[in-house]
Amino acid sequence: MIQTQYAITQYPTPVLNTPDFKTCFGGESGDDLPLDEQNLMRTVEVILFPGTKVELLQRVANSHIWKITTNEYKSTQDIYIDDRFVKTDCESFPEREIKLPSIPEIVKRMSELVGTPYIWGGNCSGGVELLPTLYPSKTNMSELSLLIQNTWCCRGVDCTGFVFEITNGFSPRNSAEWLDFGDPIEIENKNARGILKELQTLDAIVWKGHLIIVLDSETLIESIPPNKIIQSSGVVKFNALQRLEYIMKERVPVNTPNSTDKPHFVVRRWHPHNK
Repeated sequence: MIQTQYAITQYPTPVLNTPDFKTCFGGESGDDLPLDEQNLMRTVEVILFPGTKVELLQRVANSHIWKITTNEYKSTQDIYIDDRFVKTDCESFPEREIKLPSIPEIVKRMSELVGTPYIWGGNCSGGVELLPTLYPSKTNMSELSLLIQNTWCCRGVDCTGFVFEITNGFSPRNSAEWLDFGDPIEIENKNARGILKELQTLDAIVWKGHLIIVLDSETLIESIPPNKIIQSSGVVKFNALQRLEYIMKERVPVNTPNSTDKPHFVVRRWHPHNK
């Protein structure tokens, strides 16, 4: 009988959807990252917080890489970590305690993160300091572009990672889960001004693929990938009315996700103190 192996993350721990960490961080030249046409590295799934319990399923050859599973990030595909980020000789393996900050604390922290870069799979705005130590670049890291430095260190947040970091992992890590998270707000058949009247601080405007948070009655905040039309990226604030009107040029407001074949969005009220 094979004994189940568990570990506890000691540092912010990158989780990849490939076991080939060396190709993702350095590649053949020693300075390469597998960036796509949007300059995003889509092999990163999530950054686990320190103290996260993981189950080690299978070591990849004789490497430091393990296929894992964890209650804090559910994935439909195989996911992997480097075991140098974790501790395996613990006497007990409790689940990490997740404490949700208050609404004022979340709002304050969101505003503090304005300007943070957009990183696919990112939910660690300060970055993973251990990554360039374990996977050093051939060229001095400081001589590489800022994009490469931030991506190499997973320094930044994506749209759901932005909220995931600030809520200490209380909120969903992908937009598909956000569609049914919390309570629905009735917005169907309303114009932008009508929708704004229904919104409260921290309500989520969401569709499969993106998440926007209501900061206050006049402001929305989000982490947005490079966008030629909006000409912004990373964590940015927008005028709420103007941003809603822009969204509604392409999407219709609905009360229930997938209730129409048209591109659409919903609003969810998720913070317990808002209900």
